[in-house]
Amino acid sequence: MNKRGLFWGGALILLGLLFLLDTLGVFEFLGVSLWGLILPALLILIGIWLIWSIFARQKNPQSEQVTIPDDGIQRAELVINHGAGRLIISADPLQFNLLEGSFGGGVEHDSQRSAGTVKIKLTMVSDFFRKFPGIWGPQQSLDWNMRFKPTARYVFVLNTGASESRIDLTNLLVDSVSIKTGASSTELALPQAAGFTTMKVRSGASSLSIKVPGNVAARISATGGMMDMNIDKSRFPRSGVYHQSNDYDMADNKVDLEIETGVGSVKIW
Repeated sequence: MNKRGLFWGGALILLGLLFLLDTLGVFEFLGVSLWGLILPALLILIGIWLIWSIFARQKNPQSEQVTIPDDGIQRAELVINHGAGRLIISADPLQFNLLEGSFGGGVEHDSQRSAGTVKIKLTMVSDFFRKFPGIWGPQQSLDWNMRFKPTARYVFVLNTGASESRIDLTNLLVDSVSIKTGASSTELALPQAAGFTTMKVRSGASSLSIKVPGNVAARISATGGMMDMNIDKSRFPRSGVYHQSNDYDMADNKVDLEIETGVGSVKIW
């Protein structure tokens, strides 16, 4: 059921009924002003709608399921555009598909395959009413939960807004990660056996926590404005313009990490 259509349809019926009664002279007979009734009636309708929104949000979260089959894919390149809500990414070695996910609020998705490679684009549905759900209609959960099969090599491009991201790449083979984010909170665990991984982060007012597995070396470049930087210097001592593991050059598994942020906190451990 389209609840917004139901609400505004009911509002139009009520207004039409009031004007009909006014045309028939009912309000004049009762000594009541039509315009004095319209505003209270609209306020009552909006109040009912807002209360209904609270219960509908609790009982009927809308989520779209997306599955992308494995089909022998060796490399997956993903662009994920998630403007608000919670974003969860993890590995699931027990699933049969390359990607299985639930997408609160719906998702526009596109995939293109060629020669063992798949390019996937996932974008939050563009809907004005979803951006202001508390006013215009029942609020939908905007949480995205994606699980990947750890058999392919991955490239992630993440564009997030006012979101909370929990990204666990520990058991995935990841060549590169690019994150552009606004006012957000991001927790990310890097892969533990991917060989060489590059990661670039561009953020505004954000909180960023990055876990580097114990067997992974790192070279870290971090710049920003009003930034609270907390780097584990026992693992990543200062070396020129970088913080770098002592065994970075010889390590089998390593990450080149570049961070540029405005206001916020960065923790790397």
